[in-house]
Amino acid sequence: MYITTKTIIKMNALLGFSWEGFEQDWAIEFADLNRVEEFILVAQTQSLTSEEKFAIISLILASYDRLLDSTEEVENHLWPQIAQLLDDNFEISNDLLQYWAQWEDERDDNLFAITPMIREYLAKRT
Repeated sequence: MYITTKTIIKMNALLGFSWEGFEQDWAIEFADLNRVEEFILVAQTQSLTSEEKFAIISLILASYDRLLDSTEEVENHLWPQIAQLLDDNFEISNDLLQYWAQWEDERDDNLFAITPMIREYLAKRT
Protein backbone atom coordinates (compact mmCIF):
# COMPACT_ATOMS: atom_id res chain seq x y z
CA MET A 1 0.00 0.00 0.00
CA TYR A 2 1.16 3.53 -0.58
CA ILE A 3 -0.12 6.99 0.30
CA THR A 4 -1.85 8.79 -2.57
CA THR A 5 -2.00 12.52 -3.09
CA LYS A 6 -5.72 12.48 -2.21
CA THR A 7 -4.95 10.87 1.14
CA ILE A 8 -2.06 13.25 1.80
CA ILE A 9 -4.33 16.23 1.18
CA LYS A 10 -6.95 14.88 3.60
CA MET A 11 -4.41 13.97 6.28
CA ASN A 12 -2.66 17.33 5.96
CA ALA A 13 -5.96 19.11 6.55
CA LEU A 14 -6.78 16.84 9.49
CA LEU A 15 -3.35 17.27 11.10
CA GLY A 16 -2.68 20.90 10.16
CA PHE A 17 0.35 20.21 7.98
CA SER A 18 1.55 22.66 5.37
CA TRP A 19 2.14 20.55 2.28
CA GLU A 20 3.69 21.86 -0.92
CA GLY A 21 3.43 18.71 -3.02
CA PHE A 22 7.14 18.16 -3.51
CA GLU A 23 7.73 15.94 -0.51
CA GLN A 24 9.26 12.54 -1.32
CA ASP A 25 8.19 10.58 1.75
CA TRP A 26 5.24 12.20 3.51
CA ALA A 27 5.38 10.23 6.78
CA ILE A 28 9.12 10.72 7.22
CA GLU A 29 9.08 14.40 6.33
CA PHE A 30 6.16 15.22 8.63
CA ALA A 31 7.19 12.91 11.49
CA ASP A 32 7.11 14.83 14.76
CA LEU A 33 8.40 13.34 17.99
CA ASN A 34 6.34 15.87 19.96
CA ARG A 35 3.03 14.83 18.40
CA VAL A 36 3.11 11.03 18.70
CA GLU A 37 0.29 10.96 21.25
CA GLU A 38 -1.82 13.27 19.11
CA PHE A 39 -1.30 11.08 16.04
CA ILE A 40 -2.26 7.98 18.03
CA LEU A 41 -5.44 9.74 19.19
CA VAL A 42 -6.33 10.59 15.59
CA ALA A 43 -5.85 6.95 14.58
CA GLN A 44 -8.00 5.80 17.50
CA THR A 45 -10.86 8.27 17.15
CA GLN A 46 -11.23 9.30 13.51
CA SER A 47 -13.18 7.37 10.92
CA LEU A 48 -10.45 6.63 8.37
CA THR A 49 -10.24 4.61 5.19
CA SER A 50 -7.66 1.82 4.95
CA GLU A 51 -5.34 4.10 3.03
CA GLU A 52 -5.73 6.87 5.63
CA LYS A 53 -5.06 4.35 8.43
CA PHE A 54 -1.92 3.27 6.59
CA ALA A 55 -0.87 6.93 6.34
CA ILE A 56 -1.42 7.69 10.03
CA ILE A 57 0.30 4.48 11.12
CA SER A 58 3.23 5.38 8.86
CA LEU A 59 3.38 8.78 10.51
CA ILE A 60 3.11 7.31 14.01
CA LEU A 61 5.95 4.85 13.43
CA ALA A 62 8.22 7.49 11.89
CA SER A 63 7.44 9.92 14.72
CA TYR A 64 7.95 7.29 17.41
CA ASP A 65 11.28 6.33 15.82
CA ARG A 66 12.37 9.96 16.12
CA LEU A 67 11.22 10.03 19.73
CA LEU A 68 13.21 6.90 20.53
CA ASP A 69 16.22 8.30 18.72
CA SER A 70 16.05 11.59 20.63
CA THR A 71 16.08 10.27 24.19
CA GLU A 72 17.16 7.27 26.20
CA GLU A 73 14.09 7.36 28.41
CA VAL A 74 10.78 7.19 26.63
CA GLU A 75 7.49 6.86 28.40
CA ASN A 76 6.50 3.30 27.64
CA HIS A 77 2.79 4.05 27.70
CA LEU A 78 2.94 4.93 24.00
CA TRP A 79 4.23 1.61 22.68
CA PRO A 80 1.26 -0.48 23.94
CA GLN A 81 -1.09 1.96 22.21
CA ILE A 82 0.93 1.73 19.01
CA ALA A 83 1.03 -2.08 19.24
CA GLN A 84 -2.75 -2.15 19.64
CA LEU A 85 -3.14 -0.01 16.50
CA LEU A 86 -0.85 -2.43 14.68
CA ASP A 87 -2.87 -5.40 15.92
CA ASP A 88 -6.11 -3.76 14.81
CA ASN A 89 -4.67 -2.91 11.39
CA PHE A 90 -2.10 -5.63 10.84
CA GLU A 91 -3.23 -6.50 7.34
CA ILE A 92 -2.68 -2.97 6.06
CA SER A 93 0.49 -2.29 8.07
CA ASN A 94 2.45 -5.52 7.62
CA ASP A 95 4.56 -4.25 4.69
CA LEU A 96 5.30 -1.11 6.66
CA LEU A 97 6.39 -3.19 9.64
CA GLN A 98 8.70 -5.22 7.43
CA TYR A 99 10.37 -2.00 6.32
CA TRP A 100 10.97 -0.82 9.90
CA ALA A 101 12.11 -4.31 10.99
CA GLN A 102 15.09 -4.10 8.62
CA TRP A 103 15.41 -7.90 8.44
CA GLU A 104 17.96 -7.75 5.64
CA ASP A 105 20.40 -5.72 7.75
CA GLU A 106 21.61 -7.48 10.88
CA ARG A 107 24.23 -4.87 11.80
CA ASP A 108 23.08 -3.12 14.97
CA ASP A 109 24.73 0.15 13.98
CA ASN A 110 22.59 0.46 10.87
CA LEU A 111 19.12 -0.03 12.36
CA PHE A 112 16.35 2.43 13.12
CA ALA A 113 15.77 3.18 16.80
CA ILE A 114 12.36 1.50 16.53
CA THR A 115 13.68 -1.63 14.78
CA PRO A 116 14.18 -3.79 17.90
CA MET A 117 10.62 -3.07 19.06
CA ILE A 118 9.17 -3.85 15.64
CA ARG A 119 11.13 -7.10 15.44
CA GLU A 120 9.93 -8.13 18.90
CA TYR A 121 6.36 -7.21 18.00
CA LEU A 122 6.49 -9.29 14.80
CA ALA A 123 8.13 -12.23 16.59
CA LYS A 124 5.25 -12.32 19.07
CA ARG A 125 2.70 -12.40 16.23
CA THR A 126 4.12 -15.59 14.70
